[in-house]
Amino acid sequence: MFKQIAFLLTILLIISSCGKKFNKLESGLEYCIIDTKKNGINAKPGDILNLNMLYKTESDTVLFNSKAISDSFRLILKKPQYSGDINEGLALMQPGDSAQFKIDAEKFYNESLKQSLPHYIKPGSKIIFEVRLIKITHLKEYEKELSLAKKKKRDEETTLVNNYVIDHNLKGEFLPTGTFSL
Repeated sequence: MFKQIAFLLTILLIISSCGKKFNKLESGLEYCIIDTKKNGINAKPGDILNLNMLYKTESDTVLFNSKAISDSFRLILKKPQYSGDINEGLALMQPGDSAQFKIDAEKFYNESLKQSLPHYIKPGSKIIFEVRLIKITHLKEYEKELSLAKKKKRDEETTLVNNYVIDHNLKGEFLPTGTFSL
């Protein structure tokens, strides 16, 4: 409940903070920095970004909200694929920063999502992204985290199977694959 209230307050802050004060990069990406911490380094292509992201139409129809999926939504930062790509905006951010970005809707759907523009979005309109960057994880560090999590899960499963075998007095053997054969 607290997380939902905090998220709604963050969205209200974002909406009230930017107004019409968007800056524009040479690429055409429009951005508005809401909150900046200036306490870290920027992400590089290939880094894993842990963030909260919402994107919507100019008429406020929400198209995606990472909070609906998970509190720890992650994506890999890619090199910008076209002028004004959201990846260019994400690369400007540091952990703790929040920003809004305006992206050309047609380019976003065609280039990023590899889809045609939905009928309810007009050509020439913008998609508005609201982003809070929580953490940047370098790929090698992320792979190490995954490896440790996999080992932990395998150890937990082995313990559960061993306990089950002992509790039910089963006779058999463990195969090299980890399977218990009766």
